[in-house]
Amino acid sequence: MKVSYECGMMNAEHYHFLRTQIGWSSYTTEEIEAGLKNSLFIITAYFNKNPIGMGRVIGDGKMVFYIQDIIVLEAYRGKGIGKTIMQHVMNYIENNSVNNSIVGLMAATGKEMFYEKFGFIKRPNDRMGCGMNIWVKK
Repeated sequence: MKVSYECGMMNAEHYHFLRTQIGWSSYTTEEIEAGLKNSLFIITAYFNKNPIGMGRVIGDGKMVFYIQDIIVLEAYRGKGIGKTIMQHVMNYIENNSVNNSIVGLMAATGKEMFYEKFGFIKRPNDRMGCGMNIWVKK
């Protein structure tokens, strides 16, 4: 299977497609375009010119990075696509971070071991409490 990877801006329709295909909520086209535009790094995986996976990085570009939207469609999982996406993401962060930069993410349930392979640690632990989040409802 020949998968291609493109780094740079992605199509809002592709973003919406990938999120909804895995059961995540999506946003309006305008919201998606603004969010993608403000991303530091985006990588999209394609098979036969169709999007099958993606990942993006948000943050301040030097000290704080957050990995968001690591997606691989179910039919393409277990083929190294997520690993390749994460390698590109981590290379971007390595090339743009400073000493003691922090990189965060929220792993989907059961996916923690995947991210541990890239050096991420589970929280809570002896040094850090739970990560926390809130969804803004409007």
